Order: sequence, then C-alpha cells, then structure tokens
Amino acid sequence: MLRQRIESGDHAALDEFYRAALRLKRDRLADWEQRWRDGGMARWPRRNTPASSWPGSGPGTSAT
Repeated sequence: MLRQRIESGDHAALDEFYRAALRLKRDRLADWEQRWRDGGMARWPRRNTPASSWPGSGPGTSAT
C-alpha cells in the first residue's frame, strides 16, 4: 500500500511512514545512536579527510 501511494504521487505517504516508525522506536534511538558512534562511525575515516585517502578509493578500485 505504501509503495502504491508513493508511485501514485502521494508524497506525504513516506513522511507518514517515517513518523510512524519514529513513534514505534523513539525509545531506542539513543541506544542506536550510541551503537552507531561506537561502531560504524568509529571505523569510518575522520571528517575533513580527502575521499582519495579513504580505504579502497585509490586508482583501479571500485565501489561496486
């Protein structure tokens, strides 16, 4: 149903979906954010680092 609404041009459908998801998981957001900071973000290159210095970004590498 969500997909049909979006495909028919109902742009509010996705906003409604996100609001409902947030209501369901709001109490877990702080935990998720901390996991993200300790996990994925901690392993990602620091901000303001040129993309060319990121692992796998050199010549002959592919993101696919």
